[in-house]
Order: sequence, then structure tokens, then C-alpha cells
Amino acid sequence: MRSPRAVSPKPKWMEILPVAPEKLSLEELRSFRQFYDFIQMKDMTAPATVTAAYRAFRFLYFYGAILLHERRYASLNRCWDDLRARFSRFPAFEDGVFLESWIFIDFPLDLTGRTVLDEFAAFCSSIPEAQAELGSFIENARRSRLGLHQEIISTGRTTKYRELITGKVTSTLRSVPAYEHGEIFLGRIIASGSDRFLLGDPKCFPPTKLDSLTSMVSRRLEGVPGDTIVDKYEFFMKHAGPYWMSCVCGEYDDEVLAPNHFRAYYDEANPDVQR
Repeated sequence: MRSPRAVSPKPKWMEILPVAPEKLSLEELRSFRQFYDFIQMKDMTAPATVTAAYRAFRFLYFYGAILLHERRYASLNRCWDDLRARFSRFPAFEDGVFLESWIFIDFPLDLTGRTVLDEFAAFCSSIPEAQAELGSFIENARRSRLGLHQEIISTGRTTKYRELITGKVTSTLRSVPAYEHGEIFLGRIIASGSDRFLLGDPKCFPPTKLDSLTSMVSRRLEGVPGDTIVDKYEFFMKHAGPYWMSCVCGEYDDEVLAPNHFRAYYDEANPDVQR
């Protein structure tokens, strides 16, 4: 009499599938396997706090990709298609984080201000394990935004910045290996555990650009909602992602997008452009 054949346990990556494996095509199964490998963070060597934040961001990215695939929000698909077509070909945006984090964390899907991050938070809130692992990242991401940060002092492990306009001083883990003293970074500082760091590759301006950048931003703040200059700056930097992307690409293209370019994604109208 033959012994019954032992049942092999499912590969770990199959345990996260949202549906039974037999209901998916080989291509879909391959994509899920690639995603599982992606979130194992084997491609990153960094402090645990940094690795945890990037792992959470990759979950957010995957969730955003699902919304795009389902075409759940027309504005999101317009935003993604437009910004990827305009900027993804440039070396400045090869990190897969700078552009994508603005779309998934900051871009308001409609005039209520709701974002992909908010949708992701609602999804995670119904899953205790996801909430436990990703909840702190979600809250820290909500508080984050793009900013202009000038380096004021560095060590081998940390970099201290002073933000333009707000004057806020922040000490971060050093995530950029080499730069000029006083260099200005356009980037997103995010907290993770007891640490803070720049998420993705920041865009850099030499110290000689300090006065011109400060003057340019100050002019742009005219008419921006807010009771104080700091409130205006916060709103501007949270919403003007496409504007800053076009500024970064100035050496390749003379087209500079309007600071409120994001509003063009709410209908089929062509985005306004300022030159």
C-alpha cells in the first residue's frame, strides 16, 4: 500500500495573495512573486529604521499601482501618465521614489484633499497586521512633504539642515554620501522610529543659489492659502510637486509647470504652463 503523498507547504509569497493561486494567470503569479521579492528589501543595506520605511513605501507603491490598474480615480491616472511621460526619462528621477512619492503621498485625488495615502490607510485599518506594521509609516508620511533644506553641519553619520523660509533645523541620518558644504537639497525628510532621513534621492542646488531660491519661492507664495508665511510655504511645498519636477529638469527643457498644475488632472483640460 502506497503512503499518501506529503503536501508541500505553500511558498511564503503565496500567503500574501489576495485570491486563490489557481484564479491567477502565470503572468499575474509572476508579478506577485516579484513584488514579494521586492518587499524583502534584499537590495538595500541601511539602518533598520530606514529599511522599515522603504518597505512600507513599497507597500504603498504597490497599493497605488492597483488603484492605477483599476482606474479607480481618473485624476490619479491622468497625474501618473502625465508626470511619468514628462519626467521619468530624466536621470534625476531614476530612483523610483521622488516622483512617485509625491503622487502617492501628496497629490489630492479630488478637491476634498484625499490622497492615495489616505486610501491606503483606510485599507490597512481593517487588517490588524498591516496596521501594526505600516501605521507609523502612514502617519509619518502624512506629516512629510517636499522642502528646501540647506546643509549646515555634517558628520560621517548625520546631516543637519536648516529649511529655507521656515528656518526649521532638522538632524537626519546621512543619506547623501558627498556634497558641498551649504548645499541645498530639494527632498522629503521623513521620520522612522527615532530617526529622520531624506526619502529617495534629493535634488541639489549649490549654496550660491540660496538667495535666488529664497526669492523665487517667496514670490510664488503670493496668493497661496495660509495665515502666515510658514503656512503658505507648507501648502505650496505639499502641492507643487510637478512645478519642482519641471524646475529640476530646467537644464533639459525650458517648460516650467504652474505651481497649481495638479488641478489640471481633475478634468480633461490641458495643463496650463508657465514659461
